Amino acid sequence: MKTLQMKKLSLRSFHGVAALPALVGAFFLVTGGMAHATTYYWDVNGTTAGSGANDGNTSHSWTTAANFTPDSTGAHIGTSAVPGSTDDVVFSAGAGVTNDANVAYTSVVTNTQSVQGITLNAEGTGALTLSGTGANLSIGTDGVTVTGSTATSGNVLTITAGSGTGSFTLNGAQTWSNSDTTGGVINVQSAVAINGLWTIGGGNYLIGSASKGANDSGSGGVRINGGNVVFQSPSAAVSNNLFGTGSVEFSGGSLALVTGASGAPTFTNAFSVDGNFTFAGGGAPGVSMTFAGAGIISNAPTVTISDTSSTAGTTFSNTVTLDSNVTFNGAGRSTFSGTVADDGNARSVTYSGTGTLNLTRSSGNTYTGGTTISSGTVSVANSTGSATGSGAVAVNGGNFTGTGIVAPAAGKNVTVASGAFLTPGTAGAGTLTFNLSGASVLALNTGSILSLTLNGASSTSIAFSSVGDWLNGSSGNATLSLNSAGSGINYADTYTVFSNVSTGGFAFANITGYDTTDYSAVLSQIGNSYDLSFQALSVPEPSTYMLFISGFGVMLLLGLRRRSETSL
Repeated sequence: MKTLQMKKLSLRSFHGVAALPALVGAFFLVTGGMAHATTYYWDVNGTTAGSGANDGNTSHSWTTAANFTPDSTGAHIGTSAVPGSTDDVVFSAGAGVTNDANVAYTSVVTNTQSVQGITLNAEGTGALTLSGTGANLSIGTDGVTVTGSTATSGNVLTITAGSGTGSFTLNGAQTWSNSDTTGGVINVQSAVAINGLWTIGGGNYLIGSASKGANDSGSGGVRINGGNVVFQSPSAAVSNNLFGTGSVEFSGGSLALVTGASGAPTFTNAFSVDGNFTFAGGGAPGVSMTFAGAGIISNAPTVTISDTSSTAGTTFSNTVTLDSNVTFNGAGRSTFSGTVADDGNARSVTYSGTGTLNLTRSSGNTYTGGTTISSGTVSVANSTGSATGSGAVAVNGGNFTGTGIVAPAAGKNVTVASGAFLTPGTAGAGTLTFNLSGASVLALNTGSILSLTLNGASSTSIAFSSVGDWLNGSSGNATLSLNSAGSGINYADTYTVFSNVSTGGFAFANITGYDTTDYSAVLSQIGNSYDLSFQALSVPEPSTYMLFISGFGVMLLLGLRRRSETSL
């Protein structure tokens, strides 16, 4: 059985790969348990040692026996034959690659051909292309291995379907491995039939073409385990079914759309995330990926979201079950519009990115382990239930915002730490509601910031779903930061900050963001609400009036005296 050492590689440099004249490709190693009849080497110069690769870009037929030899030196010692389904093929024989840089080994598959595995010894900067009109290349459990490539551009391996009527079949569970970490990409442009689990190892992969996408008719499933996969999805019509009907496992590496892709793919496969993984987004502005199948998260992974393509970003629209705690980070946006549940144990969600995590399921989520915000923004938008499940909410940094409902279990607090923001509303409008019970409180720690937007006679606000002592212990700790929107702050209006709260004597440590030259901000407890109003400072105090009147009297007397002296 073959083994593979895999390592991760940043995708950042490959988002522009669609603009390359030839797409880059590099492949992988597969586990095999069968006895193989023969290993054949690609050799197009007969009995001369070496592969004959120095004939440049000339295409050579896969169906010609003379183009293969069992002799690794290329001297054609032994019987030449067209490889069969139990054979392995190596490109190429001898030292042909190293003796001639920039060659392209083009093997034309003109009908159905089957092999157990393919190895590409890509020491040069050329590319191996498997193509042909109506071709069907079938690869068994030894999969594809790329070794020794120094290519920095262009394809290391390209599999195409010629006129588009062919296909590429993976038979049996197999792993693809690419040791080229400098620029080589395995480019699969044909339709794919995955009949066994396809494990994508290290290296870089392009799947799909600018005209056809990459539709998969198989049910074997895909596992990305350290590979960086970029999909070309040119339009919505061809961007679905990229992984077939089998399940998809994200164990390591990344998944992205090629830069400028206009198709927004929807993956209906059941999926799991059981290792650190990056959903990189990409595509044209506003284009992102949607995972519509049910998902499971396990092994306490860190899930990085770097999709900044749209407001929603990478979307998970079905139930995602937590079999472990999970940490989300990255600079992108992600939206969970399906239920975030757990396995019956107290599983938690931590957000530590610089982007935004949106929890938008209308009836809330059901995980029980709590939510921690270390940085970035978590936004909630639900009309019933609890957006953050039944656990406590700790805003240790970043910003907690939205117009949803947060309903932790009795005794579970919502805590906002020093330097962290609590920002009710969305786009400067709306109310964030806390459905607290028992001894639970909204704990505004010293240095925390409640940020409100004031717009004419309305404002964003905090509401509690029932009257209670919900601000107990928070008096004098937080700063109230005021922002204006639309027509701005109307200093004649009164704004509600908290509603349905019986805590008496609550005060802010400081109130900022208003015209402190002409007004002072006044927080008043009115029934079960805390309201904000402004008192003008421009009206003179009584002592100022008396001084003004006295001064005016002196001036009047002086004027009368001068007039009297003039008349004399």
